[in-house]
Amino acid sequence: MSTADPEAKSKLRKGLFGFAYQFHYLLDNLTVFENCLASCFGKNNRSIQKILKDLEIAHIKDKFPSNISGGERQRASIARALAAKPKILILDEPTGNLDQANSSIIQDFILNYASKNRSLVIYATHDISFAKRADKMLKISDKGLV
Repeated sequence: MSTADPEAKSKLRKGLFGFAYQFHYLLDNLTVFENCLASCFGKNNRSIQKILKDLEIAHIKDKFPSNISGGERQRASIARALAAKPKILILDEPTGNLDQANSSIIQDFILNYASKNRSLVIYATHDISFAKRADKMLKISDKGLV
């Protein structure tokens, strides 16, 4: 891979990886639905609608990030990460800004997505119950990997 040209590397990253950060990083001038479309170049329209429904945010698809709650932004960020159907999903505190009910919805959705799509999900969390649901758990402390 180190010898591949930048365009080939970019295509690989776009098609293989999905990212959702602790801060949502949604594009403010796009609606929730448009943010998801942008991540998969306008493809997967039906798939995006299903993801939004499953994450219980279909009702905000036409709203801009500034007009939705922090928890809705977090779920929209996860929807955007999943829109291109990545094989590797990397999530930073995906449930950190959510109440318990929405946290459970997200946890179930993420783990079901991984199972159904035979995808690898790597997530950082402070939620011990969510961490224990992973196939493998690595703990990081001040001293490094424990």
